[in-house]
Amino acid sequence: TGAPSVAVAPESATIDSGTTLVLSSTPATEYSSVRVEWRRNGVPVVDGPGGASSGGGTVSGAFQDLPTPTDGTPGVLMITETQPSDSGEYTAVFMNSCGEAESEAATVEVIVPCLAEYNGEPDAGDILDFLDFFEDFGACLNQPVPCGTLGNPDVNGDTIIDILDFLDFLDAFGQGC
Repeated sequence: TGAPSVAVAPESATIDSGTTLVLSSTPATEYSSVRVEWRRNGVPVVDGPGGASSGGGTVSGAFQDLPTPTDGTPGVLMITETQPSDSGEYTAVFMNSCGEAESEAATVEVIVPCLAEYNGEPDAGDILDFLDFFEDFGACLNQPVPCGTLGNPDVNGDTIIDILDFLDFLDAFGQGC
């Protein structure tokens, strides 16, 4: 059967912090006793909180045994509640007793979203974002979430549209993105 090879490498991704990252990579078929190990910047990732980086999100799927013989089932790495520290170069290493094969790296960038980017249009934090937020905030004050026709005025994500959202938006708007 021999050492496994990589059929499909993981894809690069840019995601917002606090969201879930899912990477997958697939070994070639017909190999026996294949295990996948995920690495970030060349260092093995482990399951659990901070498994990819100190202070990072919660990892699952860092090590997996794949079906024997391999049948196109991918190895899947998931990181929930991602943090900027989870950014890096991720590879899948497929191994068995005959050897190993490492995938091409997927570049992962975890970014902090800009609170002042309200309406989803280019030019984050411009006057249109301010006016659109102000319009939705006025219509949605003390209303249940979700609310808003141009965006989500629950800026701080506490499910309550109140003055704290307004202050958080003003702070982000003043700082720019």
